[in-house]
Amino acid sequence: MMRWPWLLQWSALAGLLLGLAGALLPPVSAADGPAIITHKDLSYFSGEPADAQRHLLDLYLPEGKKGFPVILFIHGGAWRSGSKELYGPLAQNFVRRGIGVAVANYRLSPAVQHPEHERDVARAFAWLVKHAKEYDADPERLYVMGHSAGAHLVALLAVDPRYLRAEGLSSNRIRGVIGVSGPYTLGPRGFENVFGEDEAKRLDAYPLRHVTDLEAKEIPPFRILAADGDYVGLPAIARSFAVALEKHGVKVRRNEIAGRDHITIIARMAQPEDPAIKQIIEFVAP
Repeated sequence: MMRWPWLLQWSALAGLLLGLAGALLPPVSAADGPAIITHKDLSYFSGEPADAQRHLLDLYLPEGKKGFPVILFIHGGAWRSGSKELYGPLAQNFVRRGIGVAVANYRLSPAVQHPEHERDVARAFAWLVKHAKEYDADPERLYVMGHSAGAHLVALLAVDPRYLRAEGLSSNRIRGVIGVSGPYTLGPRGFENVFGEDEAKRLDAYPLRHVTDLEAKEIPPFRILAADGDYVGLPAIARSFAVALEKHGVKVRRNEIAGRDHITIIARMAQPEDPAIKQIIEFVAP
């Protein structure tokens, strides 16, 4: 259980592998799905303290479609690294199936500490709620998805209502949550430059701790994925989180993806027949 916090800092490598996988994929033909419209570097927050690079998102949309669902994807990287630029191939694989994707940056540690990452994710989601119709998407079918640290952030967004309330929204605006290899709880040590050393502040950052605070009707459905070869402790944490959600009446389904580790579970989602992406599509567009 002590190894994975150190290893988690390498999860941004998944994005690099994902970009490489996308570069090696064959060209997409019209038969593979709708054409992809891309809107790059859209600013989702311009207030204080706006960041010209980190408060940006990219939209990937299916051409000629209306009323489609959209996934807000939040990258991993131990809250300290990562970039939206690496996840185009993942987004395009969803768009080929008629699902829009917004890939967002957020501010990173050590420049900021928790809860600033979470506030940025809430701002990105609020932007999507406000602008979905402008891009022909369905504002009632907005999902959040994250890998690794990103899974922590989207889970916390759904179970701790304070962040969306600050944006004038409730957790009910999230249609569903997809967590991939997420640390939904953490130990008393590690990532001090992300969460600080104060025990109460660290506990407040754990999605697992907040499940008991809400009624089931306030929490959207979850699809929780982990790799069978994931970092030590993460599959058990995923099980504990799923059990806690189920105990409180939340609709949740948990799966371990065979033949995957913490990096390949997300990197191979650029492949059309990947089993993990099939499960997500089933959840988003049944």
